[in-house]
Amino acid sequence: MDTNTTRLDEVRSSAEKAISDLIALYQRNPWDFLYESDIQGALSGRLRAALPADLSVPDGSITRHFNRSKTEYPSSERFDAAIVAPEIGSDAYTQSPCGYCDEDMRIWQLPVLIAVELKHLVRGFRAAMQYSGLEADIVKMDNYRSRSGLENNFCGVALLFVQDQPEWDELQRLGKNRTLKWDADVFALDEAVTGWVIAPKDENGIWRVAPVITC
Repeated sequence: MDTNTTRLDEVRSSAEKAISDLIALYQRNPWDFLYESDIQGALSGRLRAALPADLSVPDGSITRHFNRSKTEYPSSERFDAAIVAPEIGSDAYTQSPCGYCDEDMRIWQLPVLIAVELKHLVRGFRAAMQYSGLEADIVKMDNYRSRSGLENNFCGVALLFVQDQPEWDELQRLGKNRTLKWDADVFALDEAVTGWVIAPKDENGIWRVAPVITC
């Protein structure tokens, strides 16, 4: 196994733990997260702490050093959270339809190893609307995966956090006629694009969206 493969496996493992820790933190007290941006900030902090600033990227005559964890990245997709990895495909940024495909903009279009999209179902929001948003996020990441040519190197995670019991009950009623199914397993990153619904209490666990989009 080469050094790059070993390093990226470690990155995936660290990201999986950071996301799992965030899910557990949310379920202990959903009311500590009033906005989706609260979840995004908590996730970003955990990812940045887990992934040291060990990435070196050429930028013209200068080498930039920064953390792999980014928000609203890449500029063409603006995933809520992204972990970049030039090692998996240095030409992936040229696949972008955004127009920022020249070398000057490369640092904003590096290949993404892991992408996370977030939705938050809170009081005043309709479950159907937020669940449709979750499905749209899955499609968005699957399209990126195909268009970028990253194939099995990319995995995407769409997370819908549910803040309170009435919203959870509404979502369960919706799930009887939609694509929700119970998944008793703990959260895990797959080499695919997956969707998850996070219950407001840990005893309710998490739901995994089916069908799971795979290559």
